[in-house]
Amino acid sequence: MLQAGSNSRRWARSPAAPARGGAPPAPAPRRARARRAAAERGPQARAVSHYEVLGVPPDAPLEEIKARYRKLAKQTHPDASGGEEQLFLAVRRAYEHLSNELLRAEHDQQLGINNARGGDPRFARFNRWRSEVVPELRAQLQIWTAEMAEIARSEAAAWRALVARALEAAAAAEAAVDAWAAAGGAAAAAAAVAGAGIARFAEAAEGDESGSSGDDGADLDDWGAGNRGSSSSGGGGGGSEWEQERRVQHRARHRRRREAAARSEAERSAEAARAALGELGTALSEAQAAVGWGQACAQRQYDKRIEQVAARYRAYGEVVWFDVFEEEAAPWLSEATAALERQRGELAGLEARAAAVLAAAEGGALI
Repeated sequence: MLQAGSNSRRWARSPAAPARGGAPPAPAPRRARARRAAAERGPQARAVSHYEVLGVPPDAPLEEIKARYRKLAKQTHPDASGGEEQLFLAVRRAYEHLSNELLRAEHDQQLGINNARGGDPRFARFNRWRSEVVPELRAQLQIWTAEMAEIARSEAAAWRALVARALEAAAAAEAAVDAWAAAGGAAAAAAAVAGAGIARFAEAAEGDESGSSGDDGADLDDWGAGNRGSSSSGGGGGGSEWEQERRVQHRARHRRRREAAARSEAERSAEAARAALGELGTALSEAQAAVGWGQACAQRQYDKRIEQVAARYRAYGEVVWFDVFEEEAAPWLSEATAALERQRGELAGLEARAAAVLAAAEGGALI
């Protein structure tokens, strides 16, 4: 049992969470992967009798159990053709229980099978040991579970912040691309009007001595209107070639100024759109890098804790305490996996929205 004091505090101490942005974790050793697969089986796998897993009767001798285990292990081994890791682990666990007299006696007791193994004095000592280990392990696992919940909450908050930033960047990029498209259309229209040519203005001026009605007349500024008034009031011949040329030149300059202003606005809109697209790309990259971080953290914590438990409880092997560890710690991985699936769904939506914005920008030759 743990005693109060420095040992218990050291036992309950939690390591710092791994830093973001680091290298991906190294592949787990084969034993850790096997334990992970066993945890994924769920509690219902433990309800199956080990005798049923191996296909032997409860009174089968050890030799028969060994022979059956060797046969099933070859068939279910993950490296064999048609093998399955979960079945292999179930077969291995069943053999580890039934090949150990104390564990087999405990299993028989759970199944209600009365035999001489249950009366062995070693079995009584085993029960006393287990009655001490299980409560201690459950208490420690509760501490670790609370720590994992805090890590999960922190990870979820960080992910929500990344998603919010990406959504904001996507909305800004969409608005910037729309503004750029509108500015580009206005610039194209102004260029078309300006490129109509001086001859069009000359014809309009000849046909409208009094002030040129319509769109062309509206483009005259105060100077042009005053110039026409002074010329006609002076009686010097408002329709003279000199006056018509002045009006044509003035209108041409006015059109060119409008074209230049529209082109400048289109350029500013294009720069703003490119900046917004760059911000969207950065936010999306950060979200992509963060996907799966919580699941990887949970897996590292799971593997680390299981090694700590294995080092502490050596007396009867991992089959004694692994059921308890699996029951308490398996939700760490299942919850992290569910969070990972939610993140992937949200990321897919962000990527689709970003792709639509980029397509609109590429269609208009913005990028």
